[in-house]
Amino acid sequence: MREQKESKIPRKNIPTIVIMLTVGIALFSLSTALAVNGPGPAKAYTDKTSAHVAMLKERLKLTDIQAEKIKAILEESHKQAMTDKVMNMSDPAAVAKWRAEQRQATDEKIKALLTDEQKKEFDKMNAERHQAMKEHQGHPTTEKMVPGMGHEPGAGSGGTGKYPGGK
Repeated sequence: MREQKESKIPRKNIPTIVIMLTVGIALFSLSTALAVNGPGPAKAYTDKTSAHVAMLKERLKLTDIQAEKIKAILEESHKQAMTDKVMNMSDPAAVAKWRAEQRQATDEKIKALLTDEQKKEFDKMNAERHQAMKEHQGHPTTEKMVPGMGHEPGAGSGGTGKYPGGK
């Protein structure tokens, strides 16, 4: 018979070791998930805001101080939009109304920082955005995807003719 060597780890420490290993595996899994999926929506929004401010800075010829203040306004607006009150609204019309009011308030705060010339360009940019949104609303991709609406196989540029420029 072989002699069995006794473990140098006391039995009373085994549960602690199991817990430590479990926590270690969980932390490893979390770090792997973050590495694969990225830092999450907060970081994505910050990047989007920075890009938006950079575009405004170029197009409106903003000063650095104006750009910093506008970024703070946009971040605060986003924070308000992410509140439980808004996120838990079940009525789409109420959400749309709230967002329109929020956008108008945000635009007014931004315009308060602009010169008269910058305000004209800002209004022009908003008019262009509204026009683009209006044109996009009638696009088939915004409608429910059902057969007969150009969403069946073969639809598109040469399919059913439901798309602009289709045959």
